[in-house]
Amino acid sequence: MEHPTFVVSCFHQPTVDRARKVLDDLAPEVGVGWLLWNVDDPADVVAQAVAGGYGALHPHHSAVTPELVEQAHAAGVAVNTWTCNDPDRIRWLADVGTDGIITDDPALALGVLAG
Repeated sequence: MEHPTFVVSCFHQPTVDRARKVLDDLAPEVGVGWLLWNVDDPADVVAQAVAGGYGALHPHHSAVTPELVEQAHAAGVAVNTWTCNDPDRIRWLADVGTDGIITDDPALALGVLAG
């Protein structure tokens, strides 16, 4: 799965939809992602992402599950999570295959992922 260099993301799904439409005309190489606090139904969230043409889901790290990552990847959707500063959780997120981890402590995250 190839990831775009730039991704526009937002919590408000109608704004994500509008961004996708505008970017399709102006800069189709720019991806869009949907920021989420919760993921109650991974299949539904992934289906909405696919229907909207989103290249990524951006759930809070507490909402990431192996099922979400697996279903998103099967549909060609990346999972980039935010904001995790706990070393054990960073390792777990990497182990389940998240595509990106946002953190306030890059040195910590790099050390965890290098070890």
